[in-house]
Amino acid sequence: MRRHRYRGPGQKAQVYLNGQSLTVSGSNQTAETGTTGFQVGTNSQGVPEPWGGLIAEIIVTDNAISDDDRERVEQYQREFFGV
Repeated sequence: MRRHRYRGPGQKAQVYLNGQSLTVSGSNQTAETGTTGFQVGTNSQGVPEPWGGLIAEIIVTDNAISDDDRERVEQYQREFFGV
C-alpha cells in the first residue's frame, strides 16, 4: 500500500509504503492545480510514464489527513484486501 500526503505550500510531500515513511528527494513539492486535477500514469509536463500494474483503490481527501486517520485508512485497507 502506498500513500502520498501533501500538507501545503512550502512543504515536501510525504510518501508511505506499507505504513513506513519513505525519504522524498528533491525540493518542495507543489499541489496539482487547474481543471485537470491529478493524473496517474503521466507527469505534469504530459510526458507518458505508464503505470505497470493494477490499482485496486484510490482514496482522495480534500485535506491532509492526520497520522491517526492515515493509520485507520491503512488498517481498513489491510482488512479489506487481506494484506
